[in-house]
Amino acid sequence: MHYYQMIGTKAGTRYAGAVVPSAVRILIFLMTAEICFLGTFGCGGEDTIWATEASSPDGRWLASARTVETSGFGTGDIETDVYLKWTKSSKAPVVVLGFVHDSTSQSKTINLSMKWITPSHLDVTYDGHASVDLQVVKYGDVAISLRDASSATDKTSH
Repeated sequence: MHYYQMIGTKAGTRYAGAVVPSAVRILIFLMTAEICFLGTFGCGGEDTIWATEASSPDGRWLASARTVETSGFGTGDIETDVYLKWTKSSKAPVVVLGFVHDSTSQSKTINLSMKWITPSHLDVTYDGHASVDLQVVKYGDVAISLRDASSATDKTSH
């Protein structure tokens, strides 16, 4: 008998001297099948439900934002991220603001708007039905101000 050969026994299958009971083999098979099923169908994915862009007045920077809804068993939520990208670079955009939406809100958007005040000042406004998860106040030579329109409060010093 070779080391890698299997021998059937009443208690299970023998692998290199160890007996693996049939119940354990079935459990391992079922767990593997469940992981494959959830990975393919059950954990959902993400859908972009809103997006916008705004170029700086001098064209050097591109601000973009997108709202993504993720779905899946116990993992669904809605998030909005704001990105900055220097237009003369091949690097990917960088997240400068991140919002997690209020799960009790009926709206899937936070009415986010972006306005370039100057070529180096981006003003972002949202309606407050989200918590700020990430806030960068300056990236490169761009100052980023954030305002919650529902409370008319400026969240960033300029």
